[in-house]
Amino acid sequence: MGGRNQPVVGVTACFLQPGDVLVLCSNGLYDFVSDQEIKDTVISINKPQKAVSSLINMANNRGGYDNITVMVIKVL
Repeated sequence: MGGRNQPVVGVTACFLQPGDVLVLCSNGLYDFVSDQEIKDTVISINKPQKAVSSLINMANNRGGYDNITVMVIKVL
């Protein structure tokens, strides 16, 4: 957002099932929190909003300096 380069868009189709969880995030999160930590947090905290708060706190506590965007979506 706000950059001068043209965005690169990729599209992938997949079938989601009840109970699946999607995590959409910006580099403000994944620059400071590993994939494994994201996975562990989402699995251990069953409520998406609480998982989002926990992930943002982790990034901030590790020096997060950029905008941190996180969405945790649970498929019903």
